[in-house]
Amino acid sequence: MRRTILLLIFITILQGCSGNLKNKLEELGVLPKQQSKEYLSAFIKATKSYRYYDQFETKSIIKVTYFSEPFINAYLKERKKFMNESEYQIFSDKELQIKRSTIRFFVSLYTPDPDYANLKSEKKIWDIYIENDRGQKIYPQSINKVSEPYQVVNYYFPTLDTWATPYYITFEKENFNINNGQTFKLIFKSVFSNSVFTFQYE
Repeated sequence: MRRTILLLIFITILQGCSGNLKNKLEELGVLPKQQSKEYLSAFIKATKSYRYYDQFETKSIIKVTYFSEPFINAYLKERKKFMNESEYQIFSDKELQIKRSTIRFFVSLYTPDPDYANLKSEKKIWDIYIENDRGQKIYPQSINKVSEPYQVVNYYFPTLDTWATPYYITFEKENFNINNGQTFKLIFKSVFSNSVFTFQYE
């Protein structure tokens, strides 16, 4: 009972804390950190999902976040909250270099059969490519499974489910005819699913 009263007192005091004190408490791990509204807004605009059903059975769930310019700017700002200056500079330079030369996506994939969610398998289950409005197709330069812990990945990509497999899929931009403001499609094709995601290039 005494502990409950103390906890209620603490919460009451906390509710009256200034923003600066709340930030300090977050840094100390007393309060859970939350993404900024700016970041969540950019994330929502850059993210699409598709669920494929067959006779009321889920065959695949694919969620895609496009590393657009507005998203990458918000993403870097959010990452900076947890890095010192030198770490952030290295990370930022790398991310911006990737952005200049590629079109990249964060993809989480769920299928009832784990083998079908393995995009690194030698068995080619999925045909993955981007396509512009002229019909030009480009296939991935790289498909890499995300190596960071789930809690970290889920913070930046909150649509990630525990049962899904996360990947970074990158396409080389050099020979892809696309200009700012034009639309293009990211397409996943397989024998049991055909998922199309349309984005505006930026």
